[in-house]
Amino acid sequence: MKSIFLKHTLWIGAILLMTNCTEVETSTTSKQTNATSGQIADNSKDSTAVVDLVRKMYQWYEKLPAQGEFEGKTNKASDTIYSSLDIDLHQKRLQALEASDCFASEFIDNYKKIGQNIDQALKSGKTIWLVGDMSPFGDGADPWCACQDRPDAFSNLLIIKNMQINENKASCTWTLDEQNPYQVRAVKENGQWKIAYLQGFDFEQYVHQSAP
Repeated sequence: MKSIFLKHTLWIGAILLMTNCTEVETSTTSKQTNATSGQIADNSKDSTAVVDLVRKMYQWYEKLPAQGEFEGKTNKASDTIYSSLDIDLHQKRLQALEASDCFASEFIDNYKKIGQNIDQALKSGKTIWLVGDMSPFGDGADPWCACQDRPDAFSNLLIIKNMQINENKASCTWTLDEQNPYQVRAVKENGQWKIAYLQGFDFEQYVHQSAP
């Protein structure tokens, strides 16, 4: 009888041990699932914030006064060659960028650097820009969209995709017709997403003509 009782006791103990292990495993899996869900939720929230930022930035851009980027200036009205960057217009655009609350310091610093490089290239004669001609800087397209013509209120037509978020950095592309994706990067500054990079203002590509 003692032998039978001992066998039953061992058998019941084994069942309880297996049950406890299963409960622990289930509990651990549940925690992992919750943690994963939390991460997805965070990424989803940030993705929405970046999409909203891109649209807000282009809505801001659409309301800007008509002005080209990095306009040239002559010393005299009769001059046929631009001698420098129009610093007054450049400063106004910089002020508008800063006041928009859309742009990170990285983007604004890059914009300043492009302007300084163009100014130096024109003053030194390294690059010749004839009055009335297309700017030798950039690629001739509107740098905000890498396009020649854009539809009205195109900020509402953007197809934003390829979103990637890694901590405080994000990248995505947008198109109007599923072709020619335009690259955008954003960073978090003081807890707020800001535009850090736009493909059309890539420094190396924009100032290529000013190289010696």
